[in-house]
Amino acid sequence: MEKDLRSDEQALRKTLLEYVNHMNTGDFDRWLSIWSEEAVQMPPYVPALVGVEKIKKAMKPVFEKNKIEIYIKEINEVLVHNDIGLTLSLIHI
Repeated sequence: MEKDLRSDEQALRKTLLEYVNHMNTGDFDRWLSIWSEEAVQMPPYVPALVGVEKIKKAMKPVFEKNKIEIYIKEINEVLVHNDIGLTLSLIHI
């Protein structure tokens, strides 16, 4: 069980790196593909975006209008519970 948990945590870390890479290269379709249908994005200072369609609607203009350069300053926590994964990260834009 512990090995499976570590594997899931490693997969989440890998996905977070893909998130950053796709944002930095401006590849919206690949960036969007890492989100599940019931995903929740919790950007700072705004209400959470629930569901991939709301994430798509909110983020498409960001990708179209901006050259985004972000990096992960630190990953504070990686949490896995059943089929839910969460990373708490400090990302610098």
